[in-house]
Amino acid sequence: MTTVTAKQLREHLSMYLDRMEAGEEIAVIRHSEIIGRLKPTAAKSAADAYNGALVGKRLDALLLELPQSISPMMRDPRKTAKQLMRELYRRDPKYRRYTSEPSGNE
Repeated sequence: MTTVTAKQLREHLSMYLDRMEAGEEIAVIRHSEIIGRLKPTAAKSAADAYNGALVGKRLDALLLELPQSISPMMRDPRKTAKQLMRELYRRDPKYRRYTSEPSGNE
């Protein structure tokens, strides 16, 4: 267990939060007396932090929630964010002059 003053905790909070995340308990002192202890929550395993099947199910659910007014181009999960932005800029007349593609009638 590490002991820190309230001032040290305030000045280096992110460092102490990282140490707590790693499983370390931290006691906070003020005027030479311990006023509290910071304990990490139960450690999460790597499997709990990321589960591809759960993420895929959530993504499918989110895609179904998209309004039908959104074009099929935007509903394609295989497109990257860069491809989607390029397509949006290409379709919007006020940005068309900034794109490298020649503007044409759609």
